[in-house]
Amino acid sequence: MALLDLNGHFDEAGTHAASNIVVVAGYVAPATEWKELERLWTEALREENAALYHTTDIEAHPPRGIYKDWTRAKAGPPHR
Repeated sequence: MALLDLNGHFDEAGTHAASNIVVVAGYVAPATEWKELERLWTEALREENAALYHTTDIEAHPPRGIYKDWTRAKAGPPHR
């Protein structure tokens, strides 16, 4: 029986007291694919001069936080 070398990342939303819904999502991949994903993600962040990606800030209207100078067109339409 072969063991898999897997990496993953998970995130949650809706864990605050006023929320009626909790969502947990994630991505799991073999370590070799994960390394390539990290390389592509780091490159994408560097191209946008962003240290991180935070959906709540980028989908705010207008974008806020590190995206405060972004136009709505650059940030993309909010997903509602």
